[in-house]
Amino acid sequence: VLVVWVPPHAGHLCLTRRRWYADCVSRGEFPTACDCAVNLGSVVLDLWGDGAAAEMLYRTALDATARGAWRRAAPQGGDAALEGRSASSSSSASVDDDGSQDDDDDGDPLQGDGTKSRLHIDAAHNLASLLQSRAAAASTAAERRGTLFEAAQLYRRVVQHDAERWDAWANLGSAMLDGDGPKLDVARCLQRAIVLAEAVEAEYEASADGRLAAVRHALAAAYYGLGSALSG
Repeated sequence: VLVVWVPPHAGHLCLTRRRWYADCVSRGEFPTACDCAVNLGSVVLDLWGDGAAAEMLYRTALDATARGAWRRAAPQGGDAALEGRSASSSSSASVDDDGSQDDDDDGDPLQGDGTKSRLHIDAAHNLASLLQSRAAAASTAAERRGTLFEAAQLYRRVVQHDAERWDAWANLGSAMLDGDGPKLDVARCLQRAIVLAEAVEAEYEASADGRLAAVRHALAAAYYGLGSALSG
């Protein structure tokens, strides 16, 4: 039996956070609602283990960011966001001219065709992580490969938009390795992750940052994955 200690008033605080984010999502003010949807997804996933609601919220944020507009929900009330109603509506908000237009980047074999589109990076990374975790419980090999493939595609988009995200490079390499992707591409992802993470490790070590242990744990996993890719 797993016993989890909950600090006093933590339950009330969690419910307050959930309600605040859900109300923000229901208001549908672009682009703030996208951030709120991602935060709400993380709350319901981390505190309640509701992967289905988290996935819906992450996908809603991705879709709205790609379109540059939020589809306003007809029902009122924060819990509508958790019932899939926040993304459905008969009308859409107007597109904000925020200067975030599509552009092109130098192509990289690991990043598709190099074409960049609007992307909510946190939503993409969180959804990819959720799918990667879910793949372990897939009932068939085909389902597992398909889930890992989608996760890898999302990680590719993340590193295309932010090439300094060492965690996304590491997760991309891991998803490709578990999904029987090309070993050379796996090695390239993990090597880049290691270089970036070691720089972060040095920075955290110098400043006694509390996240140092997590980075070192991720580095160990990346080195292990790299060894597996090179030996395969």
